[in-house]
Amino acid sequence: MIDKIEQLVLSEFRLHPEATLVDYYKLFFQGTFGPAHLLQNKEKAFEYLKTEIERNTRFETHYWQNISYLSEFYRINLKIVKDKKISVEQLFSLFSESGNFASVLSVEDWKKEWAKILTVIQKLNLPLQNFPEDLEFIRHSFQKNNFVFHHSEIYRRKYHPHYRIIGKDQFEKLISLL
Repeated sequence: MIDKIEQLVLSEFRLHPEATLVDYYKLFFQGTFGPAHLLQNKEKAFEYLKTEIERNTRFETHYWQNISYLSEFYRINLKIVKDKKISVEQLFSLFSESGNFASVLSVEDWKKEWAKILTVIQKLNLPLQNFPEDLEFIRHSFQKNNFVFHHSEIYRRKYHPHYRIIGKDQFEKLISLL
């Protein structure tokens, strides 16, 4: 399992070298739990997706990123819709289907899992900006039972992350649509 953690950390570092610890946390959280927390109101989620695609002109260049860790998930860049490779309805359908996944990890198990991930990140000694501040932010958030974070401001400015998370089965459907 440590090898899988290390591979994902190094893959993220190659793709987003200015990612902070909060961004790595988000990566592993999404790769474990998927998108279910974003789909509590599907109508609102669909409208937000359409608005995000319409309003943004800056996207990363890759169409997807494998963020599989404990579960098999992919970040799908909204650029794939902007470039008319698939429709917003098709992406939302794949995203919605992926929200049916329920992680088997409890909050306590997730805290232990994050501790393992953090140990690997620290061992790799990557040059992460704001590391002490992010570490304290995550610890403080855990104490408040807050486990869902946004990307860091550094990450948002540098990479313009506009994506949705889909599962492996939905990713295979996406590939068949292209």
